[in-house]
Amino acid sequence: MTSQLLLLLLLSPIFLMGQEEAYEIKFISFEDGLPNRSTTCVAQDSIGQIWVGMSTGLAMYNGQEFVFATDRESLPFSRYISDLQLTADDHFRIITDNGTSFLFSPYTRDARGYNFRQERFPNRLKRLPSPATAPSLFFTDPSQRIFGSDPDTPINSTVRFDQTSQPTPWGTVLHLDPNEWQATEYDTSGTLIGKIKFPGRKAPILRPRFFMEGTDQYSFNFRILPTMDRLEELLWFLSKDRVASKIPLNRAGKPLRFKDLRNNTDDKRFVLQRDANHNLWLATTEVLWIFDEKGEMIADLSDQLNKLAVVAWSPMHFFIDVTGNTWLSTTTGLFLISTRSKLFKTHFKDERNTSVRGITEISDGRLLVGTYQKNRVIDLATDSIKPFCLPDLCWCMNAFFRMENGEILTGTYGNNISMIRDDSIHVFGENNSRAALLLPYYHSASKTYFFGTPLGVYFSSAHDKNYLPYSKLNGFDLIQQSTITHFHDTPSGLWIGSSNGLFLLQAEKGIVRSKFSKYNVKHFFEDEQGIFWIATANAGLIRWNPETDVHRTFTIQDGLTNNTLYAVYQDDDGYLWLPSNKGLMRFCPREENIISFHPADGIAHDEFNTFSHYRATDGTLYFGGLDGLTSFHPSDINLKESKAPLRINSLTQHINATNKIEDRTASLLSSRKIEMASGDKFFLLSFNLLDYTSSDISYAWKMEGVFDDWNYQKENRLRLLGLPYGTHKLRIKARASGSGWIDRELLIPVIVHRPFYFSLPFLLAMAFLLTLLTFGFIQYRTARLRQRSLELQREVAERTEELAIKNKELQNINSTKDRLFAMISHDLRAPLISLRGLTKKVNFLIERNRIHEVHQIGETVDGAVARTQKLLDNLLSWAIVQGEGFKLQPEKLDVAELLREAQSLYLDLANAKSINLVLSDPHGCIYADRQSVLTILRNLVDNAVKFTPKGGKVSLSALSCRQNSSVTLIVSDSGVGIPPAKLKNIFALENRSSTNGTSGEPGTGLGLILSGDLARQNNGILTVKSTPGRGSIFSLQLPAHKR
Repeated sequence: MTSQLLLLLLLSPIFLMGQEEAYEIKFISFEDGLPNRSTTCVAQDSIGQIWVGMSTGLAMYNGQEFVFATDRESLPFSRYISDLQLTADDHFRIITDNGTSFLFSPYTRDARGYNFRQERFPNRLKRLPSPATAPSLFFTDPSQRIFGSDPDTPINSTVRFDQTSQPTPWGTVLHLDPNEWQATEYDTSGTLIGKIKFPGRKAPILRPRFFMEGTDQYSFNFRILPTMDRLEELLWFLSKDRVASKIPLNRAGKPLRFKDLRNNTDDKRFVLQRDANHNLWLATTEVLWIFDEKGEMIADLSDQLNKLAVVAWSPMHFFIDVTGNTWLSTTTGLFLISTRSKLFKTHFKDERNTSVRGITEISDGRLLVGTYQKNRVIDLATDSIKPFCLPDLCWCMNAFFRMENGEILTGTYGNNISMIRDDSIHVFGENNSRAALLLPYYHSASKTYFFGTPLGVYFSSAHDKNYLPYSKLNGFDLIQQSTITHFHDTPSGLWIGSSNGLFLLQAEKGIVRSKFSKYNVKHFFEDEQGIFWIATANAGLIRWNPETDVHRTFTIQDGLTNNTLYAVYQDDDGYLWLPSNKGLMRFCPREENIISFHPADGIAHDEFNTFSHYRATDGTLYFGGLDGLTSFHPSDINLKESKAPLRINSLTQHINATNKIEDRTASLLSSRKIEMASGDKFFLLSFNLLDYTSSDISYAWKMEGVFDDWNYQKENRLRLLGLPYGTHKLRIKARASGSGWIDRELLIPVIVHRPFYFSLPFLLAMAFLLTLLTFGFIQYRTARLRQRSLELQREVAERTEELAIKNKELQNINSTKDRLFAMISHDLRAPLISLRGLTKKVNFLIERNRIHEVHQIGETVDGAVARTQKLLDNLLSWAIVQGEGFKLQPEKLDVAELLREAQSLYLDLANAKSINLVLSDPHGCIYADRQSVLTILRNLVDNAVKFTPKGGKVSLSALSCRQNSSVTLIVSDSGVGIPPAKLKNIFALENRSSTNGTSGEPGTGLGLILSGDLARQNNGILTVKSTPGRGSIFSLQLPAHKR
């Protein structure tokens, strides 16, 4: 069976602040997570968690879930637990079915056994029922000896003890002799203390039981005999001074008898409990009775418990927690019984499907209520209910409007407006339209009737009573597509609530304004400051100031239980009462907090209805819903703060160091703070308000400096991630239904550590290091600047020197060009003059017909032209070498081939002068530009032939040098030689001179200059050795390989 709530409104002589007491019963069984239906005992630890002993072990309950506390194989008491008591040092003393005792920590889940001091703990022990306040535990073995858990030795007595023997709160044992009218008392050593008599008895008592002074609970098994009559014969009260007296058990003044018990079997277990009000609770098989201090029954909860449990049950243990709730352990589950003040009055709650649609007052303290089943009249003085309708007008009344003359207009689902007058109902006009006239309203200023329908606003005058659609829309046609829900008259006009927002209607102008067209307005209220409080469907509560047109919306995120509200009513204390789709709420506009009420708090149903709300002339509020009518006067709602503690369940946290989710609950409970390293991403905190009876618990949290506004939620878990560095205060509060926010908030420091590079020591070290680096950089930069300055000075000096050299070179080049142009002009002028003279001489000879002399002149002209061509060729080659566009194409060249080609060019010329032009046996290769080398060889061979007389010798040869990987080409002659004065700068342009050969051959003076430049361009060296009169040797050294 699933968990159920049953609210029992039982009249009792106990009142809290003028309000009646109600018993609320919750049944908890296997379907709610209880590990075993067979519960044996209940206890509560110091933080408020409930622990349940069962026939299979121990479980913890926090109101949300059960957690089995032990592994059945790991701890010795994972078996039938018969008793569970909290010790002064926050341990549970656990007694198992064989009498074995253990101490169990509810926080560390550690257990340890304890035995007698001087002997092995006997087997097959049975524990004697003893009060919770007893200093010792007592057990009996099969030989009927009684053992104490603390003494050194067992009780040594000749009296035969059994389980009818009863320990006392003061540390002794009573033995009941069935053959006598008295009980015998012994101390723990077995010494007789005295006898206790039963006053007024004339016959032996059959197994009586004592409920002793200082005892809150007592349980025992009892066999009922046919001769037993009154229950009072069974129970006696024993004071500390050993005076015995009967405990009267009466119902309506008459003594209860054994035959009044249900399921009257022979063997029954009885459990008795005294509560804080000194009421006596008695439970036995399928029975729970509550008696006042005088023994008069004030409540019989048997039927309600049996309805919830379904199957037969037997009691095992009573427990009253710190909030005053009573827990009853049974063989089929747990009953949780709490008492609450009766805050609300309900009607029709026991009827099925009684949906209330409209409410109003009629004369003589009566209330008229419209429902789908029938219309009723409630006499508020006597609570009697009568039907209200005529045979032909039995439709459901909806919204009501009271006229100034006392007549009442009501809308119906029969599409007509009815008039109620003198307890009779009449049709008010004829409705020929297809609109259902649900909401009547009379506007006295314009003497006009307005009617709210699903098709907008209809109206009629006070005279003709014909229902017509309202036509002064002024472009606000949306109103005629709306369901009208409320009318409210103000100096600015008539405000109309609808499924498409608010509309303002002025008598003369018609509809002039609309607001909140996206909201489905159910009802609204205007307070003394002119603020509109608007109840909407699915959008919550809206606070709107029409003057400033500023509004704010309150929703589930702000603490509402539901966003669909049906009405807004303000009480004398300024609270707003809001019926909704999930309970009734009280909203405080000043503090913006909310308290919710649900069926467990006494309202008829969680879901209310449109139009089904009314404020009576005395201030009583009436709200109708799906299962009846709820009424109350706001001044009677005196709420008590919940005594339930708000506790931490668990903390799981992402740990960056291990990249795992770890349980940090123990750390949080011990340190009372949450610490996160810089890389930890999030934590998940679980908490719980240990209110075990509330059907609706809300939580709110905020973190100061991070989330400053309260965040409302139903879930009892909070996941936070991405928190900024620093220390923050996490505040969590809770409230149960029917009570305000508890004052005892959870305040948890949350410390998010900065990365080590954000820590103060690291920042100081970094600042110091940065200072050193800055100082070092400045020093380095200063030194570099000085060095750079020196380098710049040296560079400037070098550049200045280079510029001077370049300038000198330019000057030399310009001077060379000037001289070259002068020389070229001189060299070209002579042949040109000669040519001009010859041309004149040719003309002269031709004129004189001396043709044979012209032929002689041709040789002279040819020589002059040849010399001029040679001059121009050398000049052009030199100019190319000097130009920037001149590019060599070095390659590997065969020396023999080069020399043979040079020889072949001048062999005829040498033969003409009878000169022996010989070529030695050259070998080797050079790496140079071919044309450059041939040009050099042509110039050298040409000069050698030119300056060697007839019969002389010119030799061409080559020498290889492995030491510097070079080859030297040699041109030697036996000519006239070169004077030493010319030899020094023979390759320089400034020393250019032209000398005629041995046969008068003219020269240009550019051949050697060009050859010297070409040799340098090819990474070579051109040298000369000469002896006047003996000849010259020109050597051209070139690289043998690429460099």
